[in-house]
Amino acid sequence: MSIQRRPKKGDPLPDGWKKPKWVVRYRDPSGKEHSKTFTTEKAAKDFDKDQGVKLARGTWIDPADEKTTLAQLVDEWVAQARNDGTRGVREGFRANLGDLADMPVGQIRSSHIKKWATDLYRGRPWKGGRPLADTTTGQHISRMKGIFDRAVEDGLISRSPVPSTLKSSILQDREVQEREVPTFDQVKAMCRAAEAGGEFANGRVKKVAGRSKLRPAPWLAMAIRLGVDTGLRVGELSGLQWRDVDLEGRRIHVERQCIKKLQVYSGLKTKRSRRVVPLSRAMARELEQWRVGRGPEDPVVPGIGGRGTSSIQLSQVMRVLGAVVGLDDRLWRFHGLRHLYASSMLQSGEPITTVAALIGDSVPTTSRVYAHWLRGAQDAARASVESLAGSVRDGSPVLRVVDGGRGRSVG
Repeated sequence: MSIQRRPKKGDPLPDGWKKPKWVVRYRDPSGKEHSKTFTTEKAAKDFDKDQGVKLARGTWIDPADEKTTLAQLVDEWVAQARNDGTRGVREGFRANLGDLADMPVGQIRSSHIKKWATDLYRGRPWKGGRPLADTTTGQHISRMKGIFDRAVEDGLISRSPVPSTLKSSILQDREVQEREVPTFDQVKAMCRAAEAGGEFANGRVKKVAGRSKLRPAPWLAMAIRLGVDTGLRVGELSGLQWRDVDLEGRRIHVERQCIKKLQVYSGLKTKRSRRVVPLSRAMARELEQWRVGRGPEDPVVPGIGGRGTSSIQLSQVMRVLGAVVGLDDRLWRFHGLRHLYASSMLQSGEPITTVAALIGDSVPTTSRVYAHWLRGAQDAARASVESLAGSVRDGSPVLRVVDGGRGRSVG
């Protein structure tokens, strides 16, 4: 590797040049020569040192490869799809690259990826500010990770800029907004539609999750009522068996979950997820009638074919149900029932420690997600704001703060 001054020291500058330039020359592992020109000697030395380190560590990437744009990589991925369904999914991802589409993959940083993922969830500038649902956002994040993992394997970049915790940081432990929680009237409408089935509310919509309408599904109505009554996650409800239900004691033992395949169970999300959840009297009576003819290891939620359901299948059917009722994308999700359960508990005055234990989350996580639903929280905050405003105005109430356990006035 070498750094050469142009022109050489002592020689006159060429016409039109205001300053000399420095050229860095080096050879890649195959012996091919590369060069790059800089306007300052420091920049040239920094680049020379950086390339030397990468060559020594075996992490050097051809600059020509790093100039490949993200859109080019994704277009290649789309072209490799073997059927129309897969191609459609990949094209949907391609349409949501936003500002990243025309960026060279070698210039994309973690901060760019984080902003892109946040835009997906909070509102996409390239789609008029419309956000994507949790599930779709998570799927797109996974696809982005896969694209960059392939780029690393192909030697286009040395490491992926997609943080390993990106999906959880975007979708979890965030404050739940009121627009994401269905009302009890909306839940009742979902139950009625599940019992009766029906056509999509928007006649222009032809298919949702592969279905053109919803067939009567009393089991779905039961799942919804049970979700509101217990706050279980969709996988936990799908993994529920009759041996886990204690109708006499009016409680449910959460022991397992079912995510992808029917009757294929796995461990729970965390240690806190294994818990005992109380049942209302009304729910216990419904379940007692529902249990007739079913054995201890039969699923509580029989699903479409009677062999049970999974979180994936149940989420898909909920999406179809949302289209029948005409609900916003965020309101048909089964997880919204969990939000309704937790927020209702807190607004009723239950301690946040109790609610955290019932939903199987830690107290810090529950606080971050639901603290603003605590009963009286808005009134208390409003009173504090009034007091704060008064403390800087003559003749108004004075803000009181705590000092060593004693209240004192700030004048």
